[in-house]
Amino acid sequence: MAQVVNNGGSPTLINFNVSSPLTALIDWASEQNFTRTFQNIGTANVTLTPNAPAGYSGPLYKINGFPSFIIPPGGRYTVTYINSQWTAYVSSTDVPVAPETFSPAANEWVTGYNAATGAFSGSQPVFSNISGSLGAGQLPSAVPVVSFGAGAPSGSSTEGHIYFNVSVSPYAGYVYHLSAWQAFS
Repeated sequence: MAQVVNNGGSPTLINFNVSSPLTALIDWASEQNFTRTFQNIGTANVTLTPNAPAGYSGPLYKINGFPSFIIPPGGRYTVTYINSQWTAYVSSTDVPVAPETFSPAANEWVTGYNAATGAFSGSQPVFSNISGSLGAGQLPSAVPVVSFGAGAPSGSSTEGHIYFNVSVSPYAGYVYHLSAWQAFS
């Protein structure tokens, strides 16, 4: 896909936001001194190629000595056409990209920021991302007792006691309820 960027009346900053490669033909047809800043805020390369005027039969126009110039994602370059020479250089007056508003869902944290687009990303932490240890004060007051053993439970216990028989696979679970052990699955 080709796009012609004609300098006549074009803005001084041209943003590309593409997800597949794009070739932009740059044309100086309406003025001899051409200066534009090109910024690629997309995810694919933008290739700038000088466009020769209609009927031109001279040598191939080049940017920095090459037939085309690639602006990678996140790149910002100023391109000039002065005295029949195309030149591209890293823009020294970058305009910052404003961060997007980011409202993570409950129990999420920010995991990244894309400086080219201003977008944040977030995720819910997994257990291995959490450090420290559980303290008694962090537990609710009515936490049942949980124990593990081999064989079915016997005897009396406290209401809500949970027991796992680890001698079978998968483990068999029991809860002490109404003065008796009751199996659950």
